[in-house]
Amino acid sequence: MKDLVVQHKRTNGLHMDWRHLHSQYEILFVKEGTVTIDSNALSLTVDQPSVIVHKPFYLHRANATAGVVYDRYIINVSDGLLSKINTLIPHFEFFSSATTTVISLNEAMTEALTTDFDSIVTAYQNRNEARALLEIALMLLKVSEYAVETGLPVPQSDSYIAEVIRYISLHYADDIKIDRLADVFYISRSKLIADFKKNIGVTVKKYIMFVRISNAQCFLASGKSISETASLCGFYDNSHFISTFRQLTGMTPKEFTKKSVSD
Repeated sequence: MKDLVVQHKRTNGLHMDWRHLHSQYEILFVKEGTVTIDSNALSLTVDQPSVIVHKPFYLHRANATAGVVYDRYIINVSDGLLSKINTLIPHFEFFSSATTTVISLNEAMTEALTTDFDSIVTAYQNRNEARALLEIALMLLKVSEYAVETGLPVPQSDSYIAEVIRYISLHYADDIKIDRLADVFYISRSKLIADFKKNIGVTVKKYIMFVRISNAQCFLASGKSISETASLCGFYDNSHFISTFRQLTGMTPKEFTKKSVSD
């Protein structure tokens, strides 16, 4: 997966059947349209211009009203790349604390951010990553200062579940057992199961599969074979990998590879 991807999309609505996750931060600037965001176990509707930030490795999807213009800018940026600029942003906790942060914008801020995001898109399209990253830093600084000035509450920090998520993101290819996870975090098996489902919206086992398939998409897009990808992502049976991939993405690995090439 690339460290930085910037897109500007304008469509009539949007429908996502499948939740997904990224190994990067996702910064979404909704300029126009009404969209329902499902983030882990939460669901919220955004009906005014907003900046929405998803932390890495958290499940989410977006569905916008069909037949209505949905205008948004999307930035996917790796944690490593973002760490190079977060010291420039005094209130970076607005983007790094909660799993999903939503900041509603007034008219003046919407206009200002449209200019900022257009500049980021231009720099990215010109393959000037350094310039794009600087523009992103300035944009996040502006948004965080706006959030403080308008009295928006600082997002609540995650519970220990955030550390469980990080552990899984690093060990997804291993044979992770719930008992082992419980031991690592000094909690009971039953508490881990209950807390995880409450916070993330799926079981630990299913979440591990989401992480494996997310990484599998990256490996497939990079040109690795189906069997090699299955092994790298902790599947020891190709048929199990293919069926799980289809279940969580709506397509087979082969179909995904063809789509990645055409895109």
